[in-house]
Amino acid sequence: RDDPARIAEQQVQESELPYFLAALGPAFRGFMAHNDPDWWSNWLVPQIPWAPNGTAVIINRKSLSVASFTDLAISGDGNHAALFDGVHQATGRRVRVASIHLDSDFESNRLREARSLMKQLPAVLGSTDVVCGDVNEDAVTGAVSNGFEPAGFVDVLASVGNREPTHPWSSSYNTAPRWAIIDHIVVRNGRPLSGDVFD
Repeated sequence: RDDPARIAEQQVQESELPYFLAALGPAFRGFMAHNDPDWWSNWLVPQIPWAPNGTAVIINRKSLSVASFTDLAISGDGNHAALFDGVHQATGRRVRVASIHLDSDFESNRLREARSLMKQLPAVLGSTDVVCGDVNEDAVTGAVSNGFEPAGFVDVLASVGNREPTHPWSSSYNTAPRWAIIDHIVVRNGRPLSGDVFD
């Protein structure tokens, strides 16, 4: 869309966020949650030193009014999620949006992180909740579904019949198709109407 209501980003460096906001224009406001310095540290190489990084949520103030932004530590392992809490101006409905990037190495960590997020984002009457990001496995067939489904979330792309890969690895990676669909939008108290994978 040319004028999105919200954008969720993963693997964002603190120094990059101002450039994204400048490119989007004055209607947009952003917030970044910071991972602990040792989170993802096993991915560092001398050519790419550590820099403050994490997840971010950017919202369009034409569509959403800001109540708060929060940096959520999920599961106490150094991983953080960015949370927006506000109001959809056209309907007056409360909207909460979390941007996440779950552990890439261990299934048990992903599930623990998803459950931690769900505990910190309990269902609230009259609120539509959206979680966006890199889940690092299929949120429908993977273990992490046991974090989202019991909390009432549904996968947007799966709900509209779109099971396209969201990652350049083929479905044969590790002989399991769940590694091809790793980026997700899940929603609670909302009805998915459409969904596309652009790249």
